[in-house]
Amino acid sequence: MPAGSARKLRCREVGARGLAQDEIRARDGSLQLNLNKRLKPTGRSGITWLDLDAVESLSCVAWYPVDTGLFLSCSYDNQIKVWDTELLKHAEVWALQWSQLSEWILLSGGCDGEVRLWDIRMSGCTALLDQHYTAAPSAARKRMRREQSRSNSQPLPSVCAHDGSVTSILPSPNGLLWLTAGTDGRVRQWDSYNHRNMLINFANTFNRATKPRQMATAQESDVLYHPSGSVIQMLRIGGGDELGILRGHMDTVHACAFNPVEHELYTGGSDCQLLAWSAPSSDVPIDKDNWSDSG
Repeated sequence: MPAGSARKLRCREVGARGLAQDEIRARDGSLQLNLNKRLKPTGRSGITWLDLDAVESLSCVAWYPVDTGLFLSCSYDNQIKVWDTELLKHAEVWALQWSQLSEWILLSGGCDGEVRLWDIRMSGCTALLDQHYTAAPSAARKRMRREQSRSNSQPLPSVCAHDGSVTSILPSPNGLLWLTAGTDGRVRQWDSYNHRNMLINFANTFNRATKPRQMATAQESDVLYHPSGSVIQMLRIGGGDELGILRGHMDTVHACAFNPVEHELYTGGSDCQLLAWSAPSSDVPIDKDNWSDSG
């Protein structure tokens, strides 16, 4: 803001109360708030947007002194945001994975069944995976354009990838697919380009985890290694059929990791054992109940 200039934003109400904050000071200027203009709340999100056009370089957070559940934040995107903390949603995050196609995209899965996409260059979630979104690619591209045209900080509608907690997220080696697992007993395959559920039925994917789990796949293979109780299921990516079961742990399996150099699968569980498995071919059904002595 140029020296000696002032910009005022007049407001009257936010929800059922009002703003008692008289002034918000920034690094290069100040912003005066007076109670003379009515604001419209955005609904269930609890967020009201105040656009400030040419005001830049604002950096401040101020609590409303009458109601500690209300605060204002000013940022570098020419906006002031009014927040109601009572309407904010909190969920424990169990899974995090980077996209294979973009160094900026991060996926997170929570106990609320949501899988969110984040662009770390921006604030806020950019997209949500919806288990009911199975549109054709052409329709999906239209939806993607609509999502990208939104403001990055606007709240997205609440949709779920799973009907239970998300225990694992895994991108395919080529980055074209995402695989997620949840306590609803489902493993789902997603198109990473248009975010649609590809409706692959993975067989018998039992999952009642009370903590995160880690799936794995080989670099040049269509086999997904999925922890399920005390065994590891081998599932075909793209088809969903069960190729075999690896047995060896005496308690719940929590993690799988594939070593591309030695072509071995490593698994760990609540029995305090780390087992090493030679990688089987995806063409041969297998029910293996032993392991290498390197475990």
